[in-house]
Amino acid sequence: MGKNLGGFEWRLLWQRCQPDEHVKIAAHDDWANCAVFSPDGTLLAVGGYDKKVNIVDFRSKRVVKSFEGFDSYIDAKSVAFSPNGKLLAVKAGGRVKVWRTGDWVEAGPGLVAEPKSFANINNAVAFSPDGATLAARVPGGVGFWDTATWLNPVILPGKEMLGTVLAYSVDGKFLAMSDWNNLYIRETQSAGRTLITNLMRQVPEVNRVLSVVFSRELMAAGYRDGLIKLWRIGTWEELATVQADLSFLVGLDFSPDGKMLVSGGVGHVLKLWDVSLLLRQKTSVNQLIQPVATLKGHVRPITSVSFSPDERSIASASEDGTVRLWNDLIRSQGWTLNGSLLPIGFSPDGTQLVV
Repeated sequence: MGKNLGGFEWRLLWQRCQPDEHVKIAAHDDWANCAVFSPDGTLLAVGGYDKKVNIVDFRSKRVVKSFEGFDSYIDAKSVAFSPNGKLLAVKAGGRVKVWRTGDWVEAGPGLVAEPKSFANINNAVAFSPDGATLAARVPGGVGFWDTATWLNPVILPGKEMLGTVLAYSVDGKFLAMSDWNNLYIRETQSAGRTLITNLMRQVPEVNRVLSVVFSRELMAAGYRDGLIKLWRIGTWEELATVQADLSFLVGLDFSPDGKMLVSGGVGHVLKLWDVSLLLRQKTSVNQLIQPVATLKGHVRPITSVSFSPDERSIASASEDGTVRLWNDLIRSQGWTLNGSLLPIGFSPDGTQLVV
């Protein structure tokens, strides 16, 4: 065996090039577009461009069930578990399918959402927090199915433009819907789901909103230009803006306690943000705010990120065809020095930090 000529520099470069994820799952033959945890954290539903949904057992990291035969691909926001974990809904092309997770039998007939197979431009599905309603895009707006009967949906009229966002607030009082760069907020208690506000950015229409997530107090949105914006629920005051990625920020999720935010987009890396630090800046983009962790491993753009219910793991899906699991991230971040924004450096002996 030849002599190893690699020195310290080679070993350091090799270490820096290693991926950060704990587990990699080669779940799909094409792009993996979404990865969603079940409410109890035992399952991971993964959908992709190969028109397939795989159910992964989180403990063994093995595929335990697969669904095929969809008439179009499974897109980033088109897979959702019901809040009690007993139902799984998937939208692909012109239909929404729902299964019982106990025996994986369809809960009802295939629900017609769009008459055309290319309708994935309006791809989102969302259960209300009480599990009583399933929402999905339909011709002319959004349809709301009663999950007890699965009868014809109540239709909320709207535009038929590019709308990939459909998300309920944690308490179920508000519904966020996108239409290009328009971001509509509706209250859900009235029969007509009254429009409250439009959080539209004053930018060209092509710069559309791609993702929305809620914590108990905040709403975050990701945009095509890679920005994240934060609003306060109720007053809808814009609180913060950060340049989180190069562009196409499709992956976005709050940790269950609302203290952390994970993002992923065209830049191939996941970024973990401390929400309290984001809220200390002004609404204009602040380049001094940096993520508390940058996680590398994917080799193509990231299409989905999701915190596990116990906050110990993050699942990410990517156009590289893989799902990657990142474990114990929050616990590994160490301590936080509250009230400080910009680290200047350590003292020569390493005992003091100037900020």
